Amino acid sequence: MKISHRLQQLDRLICEPYDHLWDCCCDHGLLGMSLLKRQAAAQIHFVDCAAPIMAQLTDNLRRFFPEDRSEHCDNNPLGSSLPRWQVHCMDVAEIPLADNAKHLVIIAGVGGELLVELVEAILARQARRQANITLEFILCPVHHHYYVRSAMRRLGLRLRAETWLEDNGRYYEILHLLWVNDKSAAADVSTHAHTAVDAAAGQISAAGMQMWQGLSIAQNRRAQQHLHTIIAHYQRIPEHKLPHKAQLLADYRQVLALLTQQAQCECDV
Repeated sequence: MKISHRLQQLDRLICEPYDHLWDCCCDHGLLGMSLLKRQAAAQIHFVDCAAPIMAQLTDNLRRFFPEDRSEHCDNNPLGSSLPRWQVHCMDVAEIPLADNAKHLVIIAGVGGELLVELVEAILARQARRQANITLEFILCPVHHHYYVRSAMRRLGLRLRAETWLEDNGRYYEILHLLWVNDKSAAADVSTHAHTAVDAAAGQISAAGMQMWQGLSIAQNRRAQQHLHTIIAHYQRIPEHKLPHKAQLLADYRQVLALLTQQAQCECDV
């Protein structure tokens, strides 16, 4: 299966075992099938609300992964020697996260506002259940990155990793986040945090921080171009439509100044 550079990057971020991996808003399921092929989780779930697409996906999974077939959870106990797949034609907000398990929920290819609504709904449902689970997210919105990051910080999610990439002329940001749902889990945040400035305590920066570190000269140049485009876009939006405009612009300009300084240091060397 040939998948895009963006999906390849999402795939590479998943490098530890999970009990359940949820490929949400999965469309034709290319990412989930790539993960299924390399047995990235004990059970891989494909979730989307488009019934015709999910029917076709089910047929493809039956064809290409017949030994991994598992259309009913009751017939698929964890610990099986082979990964299993399950197709869910449902609202992502209602995904049934099993207790006493480690879950990774991937939401990619949707707008920032919808993505935030889905994460809020998932977390609210788990809080009501008082579920005993380990829950992580990998998020890749198609736009509104500042809004998404601010919302994830407000929801109390912690940063594990972040990256940005260019694919087919578009820029994407990818966030790998951890849900800390009790005090005991808070002690684990430091083990997941990276050494970047704003990620030291797992904090999410609204404009990004970790992903702007350690760039090559070429990457730095593209990142600066990307930030100039972002700043120009938000400068055109009236303040009454963007109440936090001043802070947003200040945050992105701070990152741009940091990259400019890094580029200058590279040139001096």
